[in-house]
Amino acid sequence: MNFRAGAWASWAGGWVRDGVGDSIDGMDRFREQLLSALVFAEAGRWDDAHRIAQAHESEPLADWLHAVVHKVEGDVGNSRYWYRRAGRPDDSQTDTATELGEIRKAIEAAPDTRAASHRE
Repeated sequence: MNFRAGAWASWAGGWVRDGVGDSIDGMDRFREQLLSALVFAEAGRWDDAHRIAQAHESEPLADWLHAVVHKVEGDVGNSRYWYRRAGRPDDSQTDTATELGEIRKAIEAAPDTRAASHRE
């Protein structure tokens, strides 16, 4: 399933649905929340995307998204810090939409499991 900026998301509920109302099935909460953050970022809701990325600090995919949020805000130093935390090169010259697409592919390719301590 592909989520676009027109989709709506709920951070508190930990789910994402597209305009038709289909939910993500069989995906763990961590990936759901990262996809929620990505939907927010694609919609220009950077504060919401930032809040979710921060909640998953030390997770490389969340740290990568965190770097992009700071890049969009113009906070180059903080962006570089989060790229390093994510183990990524400084992508400050990469188009934001392109980079968000790369993050989406990485999230969708990630395993459906995460440490039990991060589950409900």
